[in-house]
Amino acid sequence: MENLEFFEGLKHQTINAHVHMNRVVVWLNMLFYLNHELNSNYNSVMMNYFYVLLYEATHSGKEYINSVYQNIKGSNTKNEKTFSILHHHIPLLLDDFEEDEVLYLNFRRDDACHIFTNGWEIDINFSKNKLKDTRKKQDIREIDIKIENVIRRHGGLPEKNVDSYFLKTLFNKILDLNEKLKNVI
Repeated sequence: MENLEFFEGLKHQTINAHVHMNRVVVWLNMLFYLNHELNSNYNSVMMNYFYVLLYEATHSGKEYINSVYQNIKGSNTKNEKTFSILHHHIPLLLDDFEEDEVLYLNFRRDDACHIFTNGWEIDINFSKNKLKDTRKKQDIREIDIKIENVIRRHGGLPEKNVDSYFLKTLFNKILDLNEKLKNVI
């Protein structure tokens, strides 16, 4: 019975690996599409989705890519070449951004994904008589100041000004990544 369970587990893991790989491809293709589309025809709704895709690609996507790359590095296959490109280029997408701008990206991602962004707000728990004023060990008041500074630094409200900065800064990097991947295929 143990062998059967092992092989079922192996089958499940293999299927998951294919699903995860397909998800990465789909998300990157959406990022490539929106990069082109938003630079020629700005749309605030699609811009929110761009922030989600960018954040996920540079965070959980980066972790997944690095994990796969470490497992197939040196195999001299098409997958190894693809993951080598992703491994080296995904981290570079955010290189031109200041720490507070990456924080802003995180906020915009959360704002686009959640109806309420309570984790970014000071909260009072009356039953425990406790004030929650930190997010990931950072004072929420300081986070607010950093986000406001990003908005102010890039032209103030409306946030389209910040969006334009992100799009302009990322356009060539994302385009270059897309072209490099096309050359492998």
